[in-house]
Amino acid sequence: QSIVPRCSLVNTALPPVRSRNTVLIKVEQCPPTMSTEVLEAVFVSKWGGEDEMKPPLEASQRKKSVWIEENFNILSSDDEAGRLNGLKDHEELTLVHEQDSFVVLWNEICGKSAWGRFRVHEDPKTFMPKQEEASTVCEYTFCKSLQQTEQSSLPCIGCFAAQQSPKAAKLNAWVRVVGIVKYDGKSFAICQEYDGSGMIVVLEGIDFKPQFLLEVLMAFSDAQYRGSHDMWINARYRLFRFRYATWKVAAIEEVGPMAGPFYESMKEAFLRMGYPHVGTALVECLDVINKGFAAKSGEVLIEEAKTFLSM
Repeated sequence: QSIVPRCSLVNTALPPVRSRNTVLIKVEQCPPTMSTEVLEAVFVSKWGGEDEMKPPLEASQRKKSVWIEENFNILSSDDEAGRLNGLKDHEELTLVHEQDSFVVLWNEICGKSAWGRFRVHEDPKTFMPKQEEASTVCEYTFCKSLQQTEQSSLPCIGCFAAQQSPKAAKLNAWVRVVGIVKYDGKSFAICQEYDGSGMIVVLEGIDFKPQFLLEVLMAFSDAQYRGSHDMWINARYRLFRFRYATWKVAAIEEVGPMAGPFYESMKEAFLRMGYPHVGTALVECLDVINKGFAAKSGEVLIEEAKTFLSM
């Protein structure tokens, strides 16, 4: 099995754990209810950067830049129906997973106030009997309004490219999670790594190309492994407005990071950034994928997605 760089987006081959601080738990020592293995508490930075990078108002001025070039007004549109239809028709606004791979499951769910689409990539053996350890990528894109105050709500637009296996799901763990979420004028790039390292990188603004946000996230993850992430982001992105959160959870040997402490850490990070409702919604979103994989059923994925979007 080849060694895959940590900075790769999503890999079907699970690389050896590299972090020196990783704690591996054997499967027989890890019942599905275990959720207390947070190894490093959540750290949330203050806002940094000079906030000089602003998106041009004209699409023609955005060519070959970090900004979405066309249809960017869809993301901030007050027309709910137009926003949902626009996201459905313009995949480049949310695309996270770009591997040229075989799609074995595809479904789109449309409602009056929410929309979702998921695709399961690459390995058709994943949902077959006796293939518990086969991992593949489930890409779940969604848009739903989240209640910000009693009087107002804002659209939350996101896409997770989560690598998962039935074995990991049944053990209440993940193989790897990568996602981009846009809410309240901010872009959140989220990653829970194979070895238990977790992070959120936040940039002010929602007009960033998803692939640019992924580049930032993967480079930040690599810098976090080296212990130089704070210096790196302050040097590399000083002209932007940014902040970040980091944590560390235990990983199950030959499976991946434990879901319980990952969820707790992510929710804590969003709470301390002022968006507890976003953290809760993202855990519910990821549970959609987990339940489908645990059941090894595309039908369960569809039904859970419908439930999430109707909540």
